[in-house]
Amino acid sequence: MGKRDEAHLGAFLHFWEWVTAIVGECAGIDPFDQPGVEGGKIITRALMGEKGSAKRRTEFLRKKRNRVKAEIRLPGGKPLRGKRRRGAAPDTVPGRR
Repeated sequence: MGKRDEAHLGAFLHFWEWVTAIVGECAGIDPFDQPGVEGGKIITRALMGEKGSAKRRTEFLRKKRNRVKAEIRLPGGKPLRGKRRRGAAPDTVPGRR
């Protein structure tokens, strides 16, 4: 997270708001209304293997297959694919010193 002050905490929370919006869009739900929140919970429970939710899980994964994948490019053109080196601090970028 970097420094622990108001500006950095605000940036951290803003980042997770964006993540929520993007993941909601990818899952096909509106993450900012109550039905969207409930839909996210239902999908999450299905993905975690809740009894009786195999059909919902299969349907979600089928729809997800048709989504366009995206990646974040770092300066210099190297893609960031979400894997962090074991033991790396959370505020470091993989592949950089």
